[in-house]
Amino acid sequence: MAEMKTLEKIKHKNVVPLLGYCKVGEERLPVYEYMEYESLEEMIHRRIKTFERRILTCKERKKIARGATKGLYFLHHIIASLTSYTKT
Repeated sequence: MAEMKTLEKIKHKNVVPLLGYCKVGEERLPVYEYMEYESLEEMIHRRIKTFERRILTCKERKKIARGATKGLYFLHHIIASLTSYTKT
C-alpha cells in the first residue's frame, strides 16, 4: 500500500499518472490515467497503415523509446531511493 501511495505522488513527463488503485481481495490493482490511441508496443511495432493510424518513422520510434527509457529510469531510481530510505 505504501508503494501505491508513493506512485500516486510521482510526476514525470514520461510516466503515465497513477490515479489510484482498486482493491480486489488482497490484491491492489493500479488505475492509471486513460491514454488515447493504443499500447506503446502497438505504436512502435505497427507495420500496417490503417485508416486512423499511420506507420511511425524510425526517428519517431526512437524518440518514443527514449522517452519510455527516461520514464523507467526515473521510476527505478525514485522507487529504489524511497525503498532504501524507508528500510533504514
